[in-house]
Amino acid sequence: MGGCKFPTQPEGWEECAAFNRDVTQEILDLRPANVLVISTAASATSADEVPINELAPVVDRFTEAGINVIALRDNPRYDYNMYVCGQVNLRNLSNCSMQVSEKLAPVNPSLGLAEFNPRVYTVDLTEQICPNGTCRPVEGNVFIYIDDNHISKAYGSTMSVEMESQLLTQGWDP
Repeated sequence: MGGCKFPTQPEGWEECAAFNRDVTQEILDLRPANVLVISTAASATSADEVPINELAPVVDRFTEAGINVIALRDNPRYDYNMYVCGQVNLRNLSNCSMQVSEKLAPVNPSLGLAEFNPRVYTVDLTEQICPNGTCRPVEGNVFIYIDDNHISKAYGSTMSVEMESQLLTQGWDP
């Protein structure tokens, strides 16, 4: 549900909490082969990226039910609209660019989810989003973001080969 954080919500978000309980149960009932979750939370204002609160117990429930979990690392977030910045600064994209070290932790904080669970596969597309450590609004003539934190559909499709490669390298069987 748009605007809701999975799997837990801050107090006062009862509608999201109920939705998360329902969707978790529906996933367990449907038993899909794979479920993709965002496994970290990046900050718009610092490199304080952290694992998603309370994700581990939900991941365990899914994997115990025979469902593979694909744990996708969050992408860098900004305190400005990256798409608009890119539009305004198309001739000088460095005005919008930042080093990945200013946006994300040096190591994916959610790697522990997969350490002892063979049904958890981690995916980190940071190098595709911020090639050579620099996060820009445009890569290869394609806008990366549609706002301050959502990846564009066009750019997302360019990362599918890398995502599949990372999964297959870990022994994932679609």
